[in-house]
Amino acid sequence: MANHLGWKIEKKKGEYSCGLHPLSSDEQDFLAFFSDKFAEFSKNYDASNFELAKKGIAQLLPKVLQTEQIDADGRQIEYLTQCAISHLAGFAPLDKMLKDSQIEEIAIIGINKPIYVFVRKKGWQKTSAIITSLEYLIHLINKMARPLGRRI
Repeated sequence: MANHLGWKIEKKKGEYSCGLHPLSSDEQDFLAFFSDKFAEFSKNYDASNFELAKKGIAQLLPKVLQTEQIDADGRQIEYLTQCAISHLAGFAPLDKMLKDSQIEEIAIIGINKPIYVFVRKKGWQKTSAIITSLEYLIHLINKMARPLGRRI
């Protein structure tokens, strides 16, 4: 199974939880499909900041599930919405790490290798998050640099 998202969460838990759970192949496929739908939706919807994007994703995702006749319970819809927001408006598996004041460093040491974090007073810890494509890694770096007026 190809991972279309550019990141994944391993079933084996890391020492540091990134706050996301592993996605099934169907969920990964849906999020990749939804990413395309949201890009199309964004042409006519202002998703220029995190809050606007979050609102748009929350509006669109249930509609896409219904249109595509995909059965999902409330809990799954909530989780897919959280993953879509993280993937499209945030930094996916890095979101929790970037917000954690105890994290001093995040190390992405290669494609298809676990991300490591340096946690204050605990040292280096392995996460269950993995970047699976160079293209996505470059996208993440550019997304982080964009508010600084930079491009890598």
